[in-house]
Amino acid sequence: MPKPARQAVITRLKPGWCWRIPLLHALSIGVVVDKDHAKKYGSTAEEQLEAMIEQNKPLAEACPNRKRITTVTSYANYQLISDQGHGDGWVSVGDSFGFVDPMLSPA
Repeated sequence: MPKPARQAVITRLKPGWCWRIPLLHALSIGVVVDKDHAKKYGSTAEEQLEAMIEQNKPLAEACPNRKRITTVTSYANYQLISDQGHGDGWVSVGDSFGFVDPMLSPA
């Protein structure tokens, strides 16, 4: 089996978007869609993610022999309330102060 690329991939889906982030021994997959749209794929976060992977070609092709190694979580609001936006050698402003996009977190 070929070694996966070490680059995060963001893909536009009809109902939203998804990410694939290669980790050391795994692939992080996430899907961002409207919560009402997600309900069309199942009643639990696990059912929804599995169905979205299976029904979206880029995701299904990225992990044909997948095995989940963590629980599936669902978030309705990605906003983070931060107390500090600067430190030794770093500063966050604007959107980056409240949200770090998954495409910025490859291993």
